[in-house]
This record gives sequence, structure tokens and C-alpha cells, in this order.
Amino acid sequence: MPRRKFQTLIIMPYLPMENYFKFDNLIIWSFQKNLDKFVKEQLLKDYLSRLVSCYKYQKAGVIRNPSIISSSGLNFSNPTSSTIGRIEILKNILLFASISENNSWTFVTSDNFEVFYQRFNIGSDQLSTKGGAIHSV
Repeated sequence: MPRRKFQTLIIMPYLPMENYFKFDNLIIWSFQKNLDKFVKEQLLKDYLSRLVSCYKYQKAGVIRNPSIISSSGLNFSNPTSSTIGRIEILKNILLFASISENNSWTFVTSDNFEVFYQRFNIGSDQLSTKGGAIHSV
């Protein structure tokens, strides 16, 4: 049986965005508002929607508008160590830029910038976290 090549969804579930922006070969985009723009294959759209629906607020419903980080032309390839390093720099930039936006109506913490690396194979109900554990959906 041939070994399947995993793809990776890089998600910031607690960072809602209105649109998208580019940073050093990375694209950070709103899943809810840009899925149709960035993902053309219907099978992949459906599968990603299932994955994203697994992220929930504690004692609340599904997170409706997580942010997705894509590199290498939006193909959900497995990130290299260089890409992971750029994502860490991006997290810090976003956190420090948001500090000036904090007020009594909007509150931002470092939790908003937590990144999860979700490995997957389309059509499989098995997931793999960054550490390599396998979980059923």
C-alpha cells in the first residue's frame, strides 16, 4: 500500500480577520470570507470545513472565522523549518501591532495568536497533530 503524503492546515483559530494580507511569502486569510477565493477544489473545501469545525470555544460553539496561514502558493504543503520561523516572527509582529488597538471594547491577548499545525489527508478521518499523535475526527 503506498504511503500517503500529509498536507498541513496552519490555523490561528482565535484570530478573526476581515480579509487577508501577505507577509514574507505567507498569506494570512479569513477562512470564512476567503475560502472560495483561495481554495478551488470542492473536495478540499469540504474537508477543510470539517477540520475547522473541530475548533470550538470553551463552553460555546464552533469558532466561525479562524485565520489560516498559507505558504507556497496556497497548497497546504508541510511547512519547512524556515516557514515555521517566519510564522513565529509574524505572530510577534501581529501581537505587538495589536497592543495599540487594545481598548475597553476590544481585548487582544497572546492566545489570539496561537498557531496550530493540523496534518491531514483528504478523505481520511484520521488527523495528525504537529507532535505526530493520530486522532479520529
